[in-house]
Amino acid sequence: GSGTMNAGHFVNTTFGDSDPINGGFLGYSLNQGGDWGIANSLPDIALTPEKSAEILYGDFGITTTEGAMLFLYGELSGKLPPGYSIPDKNDESLLNGLDRDSVCNENGMGELGLYLVLFCALPEDEIQPQEPIFGEDVIAATFGIDFVAAKALRDLVIDSIFGDFVEGFLIDSFGAEAYLTQSVNSWLLGWHDPVSAYLASGNPNNMSVGWASLESSETFFGSGGIKNGDGTNYTICTGERPNCDKGELIEEDGSSQLSWRNNAMYTATYGLITPEDISGTTGGFITGSDDKVDVSGYAIADINCVGEGTVKGIPVDYCEASVEPNERSIQANLLKTFSLLDAIPSALPIYLGSEIQISSEKTSGLIIAGESTTKFYLDSRDAADMKSEPKISDLVPVFEIKSSSIISDEDAETMESSIVQNQNYFTYWMNFDTPLDLIPFLMWSITLIFITTSFVMMNSDQSEDDESEIEEVEVEKDESMGLLQRLGN
Repeated sequence: GSGTMNAGHFVNTTFGDSDPINGGFLGYSLNQGGDWGIANSLPDIALTPEKSAEILYGDFGITTTEGAMLFLYGELSGKLPPGYSIPDKNDESLLNGLDRDSVCNENGMGELGLYLVLFCALPEDEIQPQEPIFGEDVIAATFGIDFVAAKALRDLVIDSIFGDFVEGFLIDSFGAEAYLTQSVNSWLLGWHDPVSAYLASGNPNNMSVGWASLESSETFFGSGGIKNGDGTNYTICTGERPNCDKGELIEEDGSSQLSWRNNAMYTATYGLITPEDISGTTGGFITGSDDKVDVSGYAIADINCVGEGTVKGIPVDYCEASVEPNERSIQANLLKTFSLLDAIPSALPIYLGSEIQISSEKTSGLIIAGESTTKFYLDSRDAADMKSEPKISDLVPVFEIKSSSIISDEDAETMESSIVQNQNYFTYWMNFDTPLDLIPFLMWSITLIFITTSFVMMNSDQSEDDESEIEEVEVEKDESMGLLQRLGN
């Protein structure tokens, strides 16, 4: 035959069917050069150009940024991607002539190797929340194709493109490797990522962009002065308002949420990454009720007071906080693309764990000592196995940060005098840390003088009374007379 065909029509035709000009099949097509049907003992794929265009450029098009991420999210998480369709168990067009029993045996992994958990589930089957459900049935229902074409699409995207092409492209174009080894200063304070630079500017060697760090600093380490953001503004409660406790954090850069777990991230990831509130985290005081601590912006941990003791002679409450590493992925914090990529398992499988000990002065609640150990972990599982939270045994520590602080001797002496001593009911004034302490001193002095004087005067009066009684008795003896004498008088 003869006719005309533009580039767009050629792409749409050859993606899901044979090459109308040269014959055969293209390598990056559903038929993968003709090898796919042979390898799977299945007929060649023959889709219309219109259906191929929908798969490539439609609402869930695999060539679009959002469509590709949705597909990868389903594959790597095992969950139903946002917007994807649940297959209709009664839709025979999905089978396209295949025998239902043959494709639904072995728990939805039939002899053709199709993963059809939702399509093949019986009424009495109970699918567990952690069970992967993303498979050819979900792909077929979403793109309006049959199971065989869905398997071809899945094999092309996951195995041929994501598994082979992307890896080779990153290595050849950017010199990227599976693992990056660099100094602790680089990890914490700054390193240059050529892939990020390429995405930002089109040039992987552009050193003005593409910088990343685990911790905040004024500039990126080794960048020659490139600023790491504009700094952070904190709003702290002064204790003058009734709805917050003194020293508690209210906002960070005008927001009451973690910068990477906020409403914007929630929307961008279709609700997969939920917001976390930082308001109420301690800024230096422990109230004893619903206390929380901000773990360097990576997590919010509850504080529990577990005992009492002393620090440099000051009575304190011992408190603890912890973050379980296998429950705290910080991938979204490190990527911070505000897209579904932040929620795709294995994109950057870094986890964080922390153990914190705090000592707070019993009366004021002021934190006067503390120490913490924070570790960063790498999930060692294969990317295809990261559909669930890792076990502790799956995590490999890559480095840790230890920090500690304690009140100085001089400040401890001042606090012991100002707070501990001043809580003594009768002797709070004896440290004379303020001129007002002279008032109770004078009052106590005057009181003691009055008491002493009163005792002296009472003893003096008692002695005079005793002498008077003795004299009266003596007079009576001198003037005494007999009975006859009295009568005579």
